[in-house]
Amino acid sequence: MAPDGSGRQDKLAILADGTVRFNGVQLLQRSMMEPAQKVSGVEMVVSVNFGKSVAVSFLQSQSFFEISFIQATGDDEAHLDLNVQNQHGLNGTQGVIGQFVQAPASVSPKDDVTSILTVNGQTVEVVTRQMPQVSGATGECFKYVDLQASGILKGSVSDYMVKGIFSTPTNFNRFPQGTSKANEVDEYVRATQAFEHSRLAETEASMRVAVESLQGATSSGVAGETLRNTLITLTAKHLGFAVEELQGVSNAELAKRAMVQV
Repeated sequence: MAPDGSGRQDKLAILADGTVRFNGVQLLQRSMMEPAQKVSGVEMVVSVNFGKSVAVSFLQSQSFFEISFIQATGDDEAHLDLNVQNQHGLNGTQGVIGQFVQAPASVSPKDDVTSILTVNGQTVEVVTRQMPQVSGATGECFKYVDLQASGILKGSVSDYMVKGIFSTPTNFNRFPQGTSKANEVDEYVRATQAFEHSRLAETEASMRVAVESLQGATSSGVAGETLRNTLITLTAKHLGFAVEELQGVSNAELAKRAMVQV
């Protein structure tokens, strides 16, 4: 919300597929030569490092978040990693982050492998690990290896699962029930996802038309990076563009240049 009491508000949607939509505007990477974009709203400042991360800061608070895009690998689906880089101003935060962000904690060594972590009066064993790459930090950290965080998390993981961003959990909830913003926010995310899928489908269709026109054959079996690389090769060969130049433009711009000869 805007700090001036006007009722204006920022809306930000970040999806695991790389979609970033801020205040109704899709933030798009125009070419490989423009890998970043920074946009200010009524209270939020959103900085996008396309395909890698989104930094979120605020005009009236020192709180600072970074959301990283983690690609699908093996059995893991593509997902987002949230890193709270500055916790100032989060004293009223609830849920998993809230109960630890200002919690009194201490670590004492147990042996060469493990240490004892005491937080919120609970004590568990932890091991030393390298900081995860997605955190943007270096060095070591203490890791508690338990999928349910038993013995340190209040309740269980299922107590914190909700249907929507403004939905309230059954347990450990200090927010008012039935907030009116739930449907509004969920609809914004759905509209963002639909817009992005439509845009990508339209771009891919244009690329296929260009490929088929240049090589005189169907491109139905080609997709993703293979489709892009095929179009770059054909456009460079038939239209005289430099490969390096084509590699530095977006898929939409690539299809546009390739269609010059159609």
